[in-house]
Amino acid sequence: MKVINECTGPLTPIGERLLQANISSASQYTASWNGVSKYQVKGPWHDQHVVDMGQMTCSYRKWELTSMPCKHAIATINEMADNSKKVGELYTYVHKVYWLETWKSMYSFTFNPIKGSSM
Repeated sequence: MKVINECTGPLTPIGERLLQANISSASQYTASWNGVSKYQVKGPWHDQHVVDMGQMTCSYRKWELTSMPCKHAIATINEMADNSKKVGELYTYVHKVYWLETWKSMYSFTFNPIKGSSM
């Protein structure tokens, strides 16, 4: 509980580290609007992926697998913000499993001791 009580911010320490790493990588990518809610994201190694903000998916698949916006999604969110679209806070795109609030609620319960393994 000591670690939980010392934490600040909306995300757990691990969630914050993962998000910051993706933010750092996203600065190397450029997103271009490709119609309705889709963006084509190009990277420094001539790699490119499609981000669908309506479905909250990326062809890279990391966003779907980790529930954390990947570098392509973050580049897209940055592009949307630059074009005056309402995107909200970045952490709102992160699954609730990485939220500090969820972490605190999971460890708020206590277990009463029992007399032995037969109990």
